[in-house]
Amino acid sequence: MNTFGGSCSQCSIVHWTLQCLCVDAVGDSSWSICGVGLCKGNGIANNGGKLACTVGINQCLSTYKYSTRIAYLETYGPIELGRRQILTKYENDLIANANVRGGGVGDVGGKKKSDQHSNSPLLASVHSIATATTVFSFLLFVILERRVLTDIQWLTSTRALALAGLSVVYVDVLSGLLHITLDNPTITHWPLLGPECEAFQGHHVAPNDITRGTWLRHLCEAHFVNAILCISVLVNRKSATLRQFLIFANVSSTWMMAAHRLAHTHPRDMWWWAKTLHSTGLLISPAHHSAHHITYTTNFAIFTGWCNPFLNFAVEYIGHPHNPLWVISFFLCMLAPTALSFGRERIPQYKPSWDGVKVAEGKQG
Repeated sequence: MNTFGGSCSQCSIVHWTLQCLCVDAVGDSSWSICGVGLCKGNGIANNGGKLACTVGINQCLSTYKYSTRIAYLETYGPIELGRRQILTKYENDLIANANVRGGGVGDVGGKKKSDQHSNSPLLASVHSIATATTVFSFLLFVILERRVLTDIQWLTSTRALALAGLSVVYVDVLSGLLHITLDNPTITHWPLLGPECEAFQGHHVAPNDITRGTWLRHLCEAHFVNAILCISVLVNRKSATLRQFLIFANVSSTWMMAAHRLAHTHPRDMWWWAKTLHSTGLLISPAHHSAHHITYTTNFAIFTGWCNPFLNFAVEYIGHPHNPLWVISFFLCMLAPTALSFGRERIPQYKPSWDGVKVAEGKQG
């Protein structure tokens, strides 16, 4: 890749962008930048005094505000690292591998994280417990609500459709808030949540690695959040509405994980029905999600993407995505269904005719 000689040094990462002072073969120096993750895990290298992807098209040129930021660096020098409180392990690795002198190729991001939790036995154990809790709770809810779930009239009632629709919107919003939280590099030192952020941010280094491995293992990644939602039912064990909603929410969260993986799947490997869901806007499309991997400040929701316009506005004008208040917002959203279950029932009720007496839909007083 280093066809024209040169080298890059004085590298740092600011706002998920690698910035280096590069020298070409004749000794002329200039600043060069490349968005972390744009090279799809294939690595970033020095090519004639400029940062470029080691394989394929040079996606470094797609870095957010490329020309403007190059001009800023040439005029004012490197952006102070003080603007970033914490650098993740992956960013530190990128910086270490990028400081290459003597005309060699600075292969950046070559180390891929194939298993997010393999290096942390504790984190792997936590996820295993979360999966067991989620599966057990889901089956328990289904058993407790088996009479309505086996009633075709109930499944096609206004109540069931309302719960299903609300679960889709809720999971989309929750996925966006979770994504903002886990993308935050300033909280990787926090207990319990920090390792989750560290592992999740490895996705930015090699975004297409999400399509590797088994589907079952991938879908289980959401169980950490699902387990907390299921346990929250203990606060209001008498609420059938809460149990029914969480049954739909668990199904929606599984589809959310599938949507994220499909958004990184190559079109040649995409199922026809997935392409249909992308084109109709029922799942996030690769084009929609790719915008996130360019700037890391937009399109955080990874299910339907319906709430992204609102989240994009909030991130742009209300609070920077690295603001810890987003973490609080995520946990409040996660606890919202349980809190609302104590209020007045506003979802249409349906009483099935199990005793041979047909009862119309309505609201319980």
